[in-house]
Amino acid sequence: MPGHFSGRSAEAFAGSSPSVTVPEGRTLLYTVGGATAETTVKSGRWKVFAGIGVAVVVAGVAAAVIVSGGEGGNQGAPQKPAATSPAAPAETSAAPDIELSVTAVNDLGNRVELKWSAEGDLDFSVVVAGENIDTMVLVANRQRELSVPVDQGRKYCFQVRATDSRNIYTSEPVPVRGARCTL
Repeated sequence: MPGHFSGRSAEAFAGSSPSVTVPEGRTLLYTVGGATAETTVKSGRWKVFAGIGVAVVVAGVAAAVIVSGGEGGNQGAPQKPAATSPAAPAETSAAPDIELSVTAVNDLGNRVELKWSAEGDLDFSVVVAGENIDTMVLVANRQRELSVPVDQGRKYCFQVRATDSRNIYTSEPVPVRGARCTL
């Protein structure tokens, strides 16, 4: 019922204390001791903002602890199981010689055509390092030749890389247009 609180009417509360004023109609906020509804709401706002601020700080600290892996810094790291027997030395085999080499370089002005040879089923990529530009890697998949677009007048170095999924092999760098290669 509007205007009622705990079974008693607003008039009953108004009669119990001389400092309480009850406006006509439905009242959502009562004031006591001379405080107005406006000052009561304003003074409560800082508490809401302070509470939000504290919640943000606590969430930030919790996120930092989770990301760093706990107080010790290594609680998130996987633990090594206790060894029950001495570990056998890992067998290491030398990578096979695939004889990777660049066999042809043709400078056509706006592109350079590269061809290479290697033994085995390998995946290839070509490292392209140009004068005053970022080094890039072009994927050639299982092809043994690639046409690389270049800027005329810029010096370049090329290097072919191959992998058999266990090892990575690299050719000697090949300079074009008088470049000095440091790949």
